[in-house]
Amino acid sequence: MNELSDPGLFEDGDFRVGPWLVQPRRNLIHGPEGPVRLEPKIIEVLACLAGQAGQTVSRERLHEVVWRDSFVTEKALTRAVWTLRRVFGDDAKQPAVIETIPKRGYRLIAPVTPVGQARPIEASAPAADHPPPRVRRSTAAGIWGLAAALAALAAAWLWLRPVFFDERSNPAPAAPLTSYAGHELRPRISPSGDRVVFAWAGAAGDNWDLYVKQIKNGNAFRLTEKPGRDLTPAWSPDGSEIAYTHYGDGGCGVYIQAALAGAPRKVADCFMLEAPYLEFVAPKLAWSPDGRYLAFPRAGPRGLPLRLALIPVDGGPEKTVTRPPDGAVGDLEPSFSPDGRFLAFTRLSQWASGDLHLVDLETSRETRLTRDHRTILGHDWHADGRGLVFSSNRRGAYQLWSVPRGGGEPSWIPAAGGNLKYPSMARGAAGRWVYENWRYDTNLWGHRFGDASQPAVRLAASTAWDCQPAVHRDTRRLAFVSNRTGGFELWLRDGQDGEPRQLTHLNGALPANPSWSPDGDSLAFEVAEQGRVSIWTLDVADGQPRRLAGPPGDLAMPAWSADGVWLYHAAVTDGVWQIWRSPIAGGQPVQVTREGGFACAASADGETLFFAHVDRRGLWRLPLAGGAPVLAIPELQVGDWGNWALTGQGVFYLEREPGGASHVAFWDGEREKAERLLRLDQMIPYHERALAIWPGEGVAIVAQIDETEADVMVVTETAAR
Repeated sequence: MNELSDPGLFEDGDFRVGPWLVQPRRNLIHGPEGPVRLEPKIIEVLACLAGQAGQTVSRERLHEVVWRDSFVTEKALTRAVWTLRRVFGDDAKQPAVIETIPKRGYRLIAPVTPVGQARPIEASAPAADHPPPRVRRSTAAGIWGLAAALAALAAAWLWLRPVFFDERSNPAPAAPLTSYAGHELRPRISPSGDRVVFAWAGAAGDNWDLYVKQIKNGNAFRLTEKPGRDLTPAWSPDGSEIAYTHYGDGGCGVYIQAALAGAPRKVADCFMLEAPYLEFVAPKLAWSPDGRYLAFPRAGPRGLPLRLALIPVDGGPEKTVTRPPDGAVGDLEPSFSPDGRFLAFTRLSQWASGDLHLVDLETSRETRLTRDHRTILGHDWHADGRGLVFSSNRRGAYQLWSVPRGGGEPSWIPAAGGNLKYPSMARGAAGRWVYENWRYDTNLWGHRFGDASQPAVRLAASTAWDCQPAVHRDTRRLAFVSNRTGGFELWLRDGQDGEPRQLTHLNGALPANPSWSPDGDSLAFEVAEQGRVSIWTLDVADGQPRRLAGPPGDLAMPAWSADGVWLYHAAVTDGVWQIWRSPIAGGQPVQVTREGGFACAASADGETLFFAHVDRRGLWRLPLAGGAPVLAIPELQVGDWGNWALTGQGVFYLEREPGGASHVAFWDGEREKAERLLRLDQMIPYHERALAIWPGEGVAIVAQIDETEADVMVVTETAAR
């Protein structure tokens, strides 16, 4: 018997199952996608198994301990174990956490460690007739969004142990390096690991400049003071200078300035990125270890695809080093390996669909490191050059992951904070690194048209992320995506009153972009899991999701036909998003567009399809009987592909102003004219559906970012023992 075979030991105290933190008193399990809240009885089943880790616990014993005061069928225990396996990403046929012992019970085979105890309780060796379990990692992917798409999870403060650090080391928790008002962005740690440079708009939020701060003591001092935006800093190899991009009235330039003081000198021009909230998405610089070059993206002959070039610091011709395929957005976020031979970068096949690659600068050979098709927000090399750490929403919130230089399955880094972005590793101080820690509060608000005296009403609010509203105009049902209980799930609110209720229990797979059937009884939505995206339908009454049989590959942005027979959706065709339609009852899908398309909606008479592209401005209309698409609303911006709603009279859409404000506008289909109806001063997410309309109520439902902060965290790993 295990020396700690006492279920009571785990009923109240926190413990770990492998890398997962279990908090029985809070009914929470913390993993790479954040905390998941489970029913108390399911947690009790896990606690009972943990109390006899490595031993078989009979089904009778589990019923006696967990359901001692109530009568339930055998299905209750089966459902509890099934739910735990979904949370852990475990496979019943090849288990790494919970093993089924046929006709007897269950066995917890993952290491169990009570919090505060250093030595884990290891599972005993399996019997001879049971082969050793093979470790399996779950790779549920994240909600669709470009760099500006924001998400939130209340992640646990965990100890840090990146996969390439010495396993004998004693890791220390991360600590905040900055806690200023607003956003401290793109931190880069100096090669010696003693200073950090970052971009900040200042206490007044009036100008983006670079600031340098000592890690051990002292206040941050302001390095740049030019009007405009100084962003994306990069240290020289000896730490004496800092390169950065400056965006102002005169365009964009790459500059170098002494790290202590001095006048900046311009090295090169750069392309002017037309994007609101430029500070969040500005392309990154990288300085080569030999000090000779800066790596930076350059626009292709027709704008896209972007490719990476080496810019000589002391002048001379540039050298293009990556060549993305035609049809791709291109290559961004360069990062040199410590020896200077390799350049890692993010390749975007489409907006919000990217993976890590690297190019051998000696042979020009490229290697693909990840195959997630997700958003990557920063990466850097480990000090020993054996791999990279990167930020990705591959499991929901933006978390940190580590991947070997040769590629392979990424490993989760359980780091402290909420949404973690743009890691930076010190070259000469292995074990010291920094990253951005983001916190958000996004809620759904109802705004009434035409009467500024009517206050907005919160329709779905939590301290987490409530987003992607979809409303049925007749039943007044409001569906949305939320992570208010841990993982992202679909939620439903009936009418304008009542508490929302959870519709899905996907346990790690990520839903997105719900769309109502014409009768208001069913929803279609995306589900991202295992690095792929598919479309599912859900009957709200029975709660059973069903996968749509569409064309092969990733499917996104479902929209019902007016008769409820078809689902229009986007699918990748020859590397480009095109719009297809697939029959609900099954059958052959049909390609609708030939020149691209992403988010769409069909008119009530079934004669016209309105659609937006993922990578260009405007809303288009296409006669379904045949003909070429015509631009209807040129004001719809890049990134607002989902922020419009088709009604019988026209189209409601989001129109942005420079500086952050936006308007809900209406395009009259008969007059083909547009007018602004409602001003919105709060920040509205890009590259995510944030607008829905109740036309009969005269209400716009908007996902607003009510609060957001970004601070810099610093990690100092202790020396190996």
